[in-house]
Amino acid sequence: MRLRQGVNVQGAIDQLHQLELNAYNHTADDESYVLFVSGLELRFDEWFTEVPPRLLYSQRFWQINDGIPRRPHEMRRQECARVVALLTSLREELTGMAKRLGPPPRTLGVLDTNVLLHYKLLTDVRWTEVIGKSPVTLVIPIRVLAEMDGKKAAPNNPKLRSRARTRINLLEGVLRGEGFLYPVRENVAVTVVGSVELDPETRRRTPLPPDVEILDVCAALGAYAPNAVSLVTGDLAMKMHAREAGITVTPMSEDCYQPLGEADELPH
Repeated sequence: MRLRQGVNVQGAIDQLHQLELNAYNHTADDESYVLFVSGLELRFDEWFTEVPPRLLYSQRFWQINDGIPRRPHEMRRQECARVVALLTSLREELTGMAKRLGPPPRTLGVLDTNVLLHYKLLTDVRWTEVIGKSPVTLVIPIRVLAEMDGKKAAPNNPKLRSRARTRINLLEGVLRGEGFLYPVRENVAVTVVGSVELDPETRRRTPLPPDVEILDVCAALGAYAPNAVSLVTGDLAMKMHAREAGITVTPMSEDCYQPLGEADELPH
């Protein structure tokens, strides 16, 4: 489930915690428990997109709803434990992402494959000038890393293969260390985000085309940094797709363009 745009993230985290604490107060009888879970559905619809019914409504829940369990109190306690585990998992996931993306408030620039392959090294770009605000967190979707790995074997294009290998090696160096944020310049850090981290239900769906998945990451990040997320790209088609989806675009500066075949000066 992905957070809806405009949801107060800390408010949702606090309310999830309160629901965890209060859940077992609703196991005294079937009606109280059924009303509690129905109320959760309303809350989830306010906070998240595409809430799968199976998360709240198991076979055991429907048995409780129909009043047919042989050990009613035991079943309510077991079912409540399952729902509490769900609430805890959601709260921890939201808390983790909120810590990664702020505070302090940061501008998020989502980089596509085009930027990492066809422009200056990540460490050589003056990102606060490109994006226009400081501090900056550069977000690299995992799908972008997968695309770059694929370019290392690009057929009939040795220059692209060489560039992809060099840039992957650089990223491996940048992404070493503890935590999720890695400094690349003053007031600029980079983080890698997977679609599953923003919406665990992604693993159950048919994989999206790369460009669509990258734009989906941009949209999902908007809940954590309202009005502070943009797609950074030099690809015209990607710019058009982003604008059609209502996603802010930061065009990559042409001053940073680096033709294939031009050697990288790697940091020592």
